Amino acid sequence: MKMASADVLIIGGGPAGLAAATELRALGIKKVLIAERDSMAGGIPRHSKHPGFGWKDMRRLHSGPKYASKRLGMALNSGVECQTETSVVSFTEKGGIYEVILAGPDGHTCVMLESMLLATGCRERTRPSRGIAGKRPSGIFTTSALQQLVYLKNIKPGRRAVVIGAEHVAFSAVLTLRAAGMKTAAVITSLKKHQSYGFVAWALASLGGIPLMTSHEITQISGSSRVEGITVRDLITGVQKDLECDTVVFTGEFIPEIETALSLKLSINNQTKGPAIDQGLRTSRRGIFAAGNILRGAETADISAMEGIHAARSISAYFKGHEWRRGIELEVTSPLKWVAPNRVVSGERPPLNHFTLRTGDFIDDASIQISQGGRLLYTRKVGSLIPNRPIYLDDCWTAGVHEDGEIVKIELMPKS
Repeated sequence: MKMASADVLIIGGGPAGLAAATELRALGIKKVLIAERDSMAGGIPRHSKHPGFGWKDMRRLHSGPKYASKRLGMALNSGVECQTETSVVSFTEKGGIYEVILAGPDGHTCVMLESMLLATGCRERTRPSRGIAGKRPSGIFTTSALQQLVYLKNIKPGRRAVVIGAEHVAFSAVLTLRAAGMKTAAVITSLKKHQSYGFVAWALASLGGIPLMTSHEITQISGSSRVEGITVRDLITGVQKDLECDTVVFTGEFIPEIETALSLKLSINNQTKGPAIDQGLRTSRRGIFAAGNILRGAETADISAMEGIHAARSISAYFKGHEWRRGIELEVTSPLKWVAPNRVVSGERPPLNHFTLRTGDFIDDASIQISQGGRLLYTRKVGSLIPNRPIYLDDCWTAGVHEDGEIVKIELMPKS
């Protein structure tokens, strides 16, 4: 087995990992190593050919592949080492030093280091995890799998598709189907409205008169060797309807990729399903940080990259002896689904200077209230809240948090 050393190991070479690596080099960290399990670094943007990447971090709009290429080039040009087709086999820790075994094309490597960043991203829930009846015919994809077939392998996966989901990524799937020369028979969501921007939904529907079926759920997939159709149910009337198709694309419902986090025995937040992290993106184990879509499912690539930069600055501070504080737990109540970061260190700044929330329902005219042990820390009115769209919450209230006190709660208060 080969032996190696690094100052920081970054697990995952998507936008968060690449941006963090570049920033670490700029901050004077000498040896930064990225372990990426795919054949090329860059993450999901590599096979997302639509425009819209990079505005918040680069102040320019790029296609997904162009954005991924730029991020990778910046990292390599700064002196970062990136090992592709490389996976983590095992971890051990002794006296604050981690021994990590990596498996790659050239065999196994043992790396000794003091700090790691988890940037393994997220994935969409597959058909089996959604509990939909039927056999297992070919022709069922997630958005990511569809885009890899169409954009990386130039394969046309079918003729007529239905898209399950109506958030931003669902309309990205429609564009991918169009690029492959396929017809989209319907976009289907169990919610009462789509969750993308109005002009996006209008523009895509106008391309081919694609029906948007709201308040509907898929109950069955028909077909043995190949998808032949689906059955959907109207959640308002209960009426069922069959739709002919040979392809089904499941979009959204993102789940953090936490296998590595679990093997490290990190604390997992029961709301985000990702590692429990504070504003400095510190996890429950000293020297280990997390950034990007492993934190809570999908945010955009540029936000993930900026979180990577924030994590790099926290890692640099850690090397300089910054106190390792974990703060107090932060949780939300229904209809809010999660908050990230989800631990609070009093007075510390979060990534992008705000906390991010998500709601499970369409909400109008409510107020957000933050309290700890009966003490009101913060309140403000909010406008319309939409599922699968971020809610940003400024951090002015964190100085009032007692780190030795009760859990901090975030609630939506209905209009009085």
